[in-house]
Amino acid sequence: MNTFIICGYGIPKDIASDQNYSTYLNIVFNRMYERSANQKAVVMSCGGPTKCDLPYDGTEAEVISDYLVSLMQRPETVGQTKEWGVMLEDESLSTLENLLFAKKLLDDQGVVGEITIFCEKTRQARVEAFADAVFDQKVFVDVVDFDISKNRYLDPDVINTKEALALKEGLWTLEESERLEKHHEFFQKKLAFLRRRQTEGLSHVDAVKEWFENQESVMRELMPDHPLLADLGDS
Repeated sequence: MNTFIICGYGIPKDIASDQNYSTYLNIVFNRMYERSANQKAVVMSCGGPTKCDLPYDGTEAEVISDYLVSLMQRPETVGQTKEWGVMLEDESLSTLENLLFAKKLLDDQGVVGEITIFCEKTRQARVEAFADAVFDQKVFVDVVDFDISKNRYLDPDVINTKEALALKEGLWTLEESERLEKHHEFFQKKLAFLRRRQTEGLSHVDAVKEWFENQESVMRELMPDHPLLADLGDS
């Protein structure tokens, strides 16, 4: 049986009209359909309460699963997807937590079989490294290059630097279980920052960029022994 883990990327105002998100999930659905039509499968959407626009309700997992279920229930696909089970991982605030919390749910439910993780293209190396560290079996990472926002076209050096720092932070966090709580608190502070800056009129993309440039002070407060601080101080 195939298990599909779909990483979330925020909560759009209207997922059906959000070109990036709908493209991502349409491609994900077709790839799952190609591999598991008329078969049992587990479809797990991931992502917690990360909405940055008022009201701050819902979760990434909910909007993803609602959209995918709507695709599954169409007349042309409902018969072929009737044995798919949908699960929600709706507490995570980071890519690392997506995978950690998804694995716990799968273990708790006794789900076994091949695992595929869907994610955005620029995060591929990070997701592959986290998957190798989190799961005790070989996991296939299936990337979807769906993003046509400003984020996708940043200077490649900026993207690579952000990804390298996020990878280093996540792997350091995994070394000791007590670091996971601080990791979650760090992303709670990031979410609060993004919400505040967007209410002040900054776009989400620019708020994320500003956070990246100012996250050192938060990390120094929560995790003063974090090896990433040296990299941030030099950047």
